[in-house]
Amino acid sequence: MALVELNFNTGIAEVVLNRPEKRNALSTELLVELLSVLEKVRLDKDVRGVVLKANGSVFSAGGDIKDMESRTNKPITTQQRMLTLIYGVVNRVRELNVPVISLVNGGCYGAGIVLALSADVVFASRSSKFGFAFANIGLIAEGSYFLSRFMGLQRAKFLVFGREVIDASSAQNLGLVLEVIPDEKLEDYGITIMKKWINGPIQTIGLSKRLLNNSFEMTLAHQQELEAAYQGIAFSSSEHIEGATAFKEKRNADFKSIVPS
Repeated sequence: MALVELNFNTGIAEVVLNRPEKRNALSTELLVELLSVLEKVRLDKDVRGVVLKANGSVFSAGGDIKDMESRTNKPITTQQRMLTLIYGVVNRVRELNVPVISLVNGGCYGAGIVLALSADVVFASRSSKFGFAFANIGLIAEGSYFLSRFMGLQRAKFLVFGREVIDASSAQNLGLVLEVIPDEKLEDYGITIMKKWINGPIQTIGLSKRLLNNSFEMTLAHQQELEAAYQGIAFSSSEHIEGATAFKEKRNADFKSIVPS
C-alpha cells in the first residue's frame, strides 16, 4: 500500500497522506515517498495546481515516535534526516511553480503543522486541532520559520512554550489557517478554489508566488528589482498576449490552452 497517493483531477494533482492507521505520522518511509511524489508533480507539465490532504480522521500526528527512538543520541543522523527529508519536503512544496492548498482535517501536530504551512493557503475543517507539543517530548519546535512569520514572534513563543493545542477558529485568528470550513464540505471547497485558480495564467501566478515567498528576506530595493525583472518576463509571455487580446476582444482569456514553457 502506498503511503502517499497521487491522484489527478483535470489539471489538479491531489497528494494524499495515506497512513491513517498511524494517524499519518511522518515516518522516514512516508517522507521518502512524499519527496518522490512531489518530484513527479514538479515534472508534470499538465499539473496546474496541487491539493495536499490526508486519508483518515487526522491530517498528521507529526513525527513518528519509533523513528525518533532509533535516532536517540545520534545528533548527526537527526540533522541529516531533517535537512534531507522534512525540510526537503517543505522546500519542494514551496518551490513548486503552481499554487498549493493544504486541506487540514482532524488533528494536525508537530511536523504535520510544518507540512501544512508549506502550502500557499491552508483551509481547515471545523473540528480540526493544531498541537504545538514539541517540548512534551523534549524537542525543539520545527517550522520556526513559518510559525513566527504566520502569527508573530510572541504568539509563536506562547504556543510553543506552553505546548498548546488550539482549535480551528483559534488557528484562523492567529493566521495559521485562512478559512475554517464545515468538515463535510472541506474537500469540495478546496477543489472548487483550486479549479478557479488553475483557469488563470498559471505561469504568471508561479512568478508571483516566488516573489511573495521570498519577500520577507528582501530589502525594498531588491524586491523592486525582482518585480521589474519578473514583470519583464510576464510581458513577454504567451499568457500576457492571450490576456491582453481577450481583454480587447471582450471575452474570457483561455489560459489553459497555453502549454507551459
